[in-house]
Order: sequence, then structure tokens, then C-alpha cells
Amino acid sequence: MVPIFLVELNNENGVVYLETTKGKVSNSLPFKLTNLNSCFKGLTGATGATGPTGATGPTGATGETGPTGSQGVAGATGPTGPTGETGSTGPQGSTGPQGPGVKTIAGLVNSDGSVGAGASFTVSHPSTGEYFITFPPGTWSSFPVMTVTPLGVDPGVVVPLIWGEGLGGGEAVFTIRLSSSAGADTPQDNAFQFIAAAT
Repeated sequence: MVPIFLVELNNENGVVYLETTKGKVSNSLPFKLTNLNSCFKGLTGATGATGPTGATGPTGATGETGPTGSQGVAGATGPTGPTGETGSTGPQGSTGPQGPGVKTIAGLVNSDGSVGAGASFTVSHPSTGEYFITFPPGTWSSFPVMTVTPLGVDPGVVVPLIWGEGLGGGEAVFTIRLSSSAGADTPQDNAFQFIAAAT
């Protein structure tokens, strides 16, 4: 028997047979050719023990910032916070314009023509039972109406007669005549109160 060595790196399978000079072939015998390295290789030894863990390598460079992620779902509303302290009172605002109500001026005139109460008017008393009440310019936006009520009538019933005159520019003058009797003109001094009003 002659050994045949295969110097290739891989094992090979084959067959061998005999062929006569007359072209006759014998039965074939299969065989396996083992490469030279495998023939002289020893058995595989047992796995050695695991070596110690190596030192941690240096930190790598920071990677590029990734794209912004989609917006997350809105969270639930948090609880209401405590009520803050009350702030200080602000400064008082300016006075607003006069409303569209009725403007009224009232006064009390003594029997001698002096002003007993009230403002925004003057009084003159030229003769017995006669009184002039004057409102200065800018007092009225329209001509006012007036009512007169005698006070503390003495010695008899005092009947007031009233007529007025508008002088323009919000000025007005009213003449008041007091009489101790109706019909006949019997002038009498007497205290009275009045109310003048205009829209």
C-alpha cells in the first residue's frame, strides 16, 4: 500500500479502479483524500479560561444632533393656583361728563331779598313784593321753568306771580311779585323758596 498525500487546503473524495490494456475496467473503490495539514493536526484542546476584561476605551466623539421629534400629546391641565393678594386701590379717575338728566337749582330767599339758601343765582329786591332772581350766563342749556312757594305767610295769603326772560348764552332772569290778595295787586314782602329746572 502506498499512501497518497493531498497538499491542497480542502479534503477531497474520489474513487480508484483498474483499467486493462484491453480497455476493461474493474470495480471502483471510493476513498477520501485528506489534506496534509489535517493529517498532522492534533486533537483540539479544551477551551482556555476567559481572560480579564480590558480597560474601558475612550469616549467616542459626540454624534450629530438628530432631527426634532414630533410634538407630544398635551398633558392634563394642572390644578388652579392659590389666589394672589389683592392689589392696591388705583387712583381716582377724572369726573365724567354731566349726564342727560334734568338740571335743578333750588334756593331760599328771605323777605328782605337776601339769599337764605342755595347757590348759582343772585337776588335783587327793588320794591315791596318784587324780587329779581338772576342766573348767570352758562347756567342753562335750555330755558328753565320755575315754581315759587311762599314761606311763613304774614299777615295774609301771599299769591306769587312769576314771569321769566331768557337772555341767551344760558342766562335767565325771573321776576317774582308777591301779593297779599288774589286779583288786586297788593304787594307784600315775604320769604319764599323756589325750584328752577331745565333739561
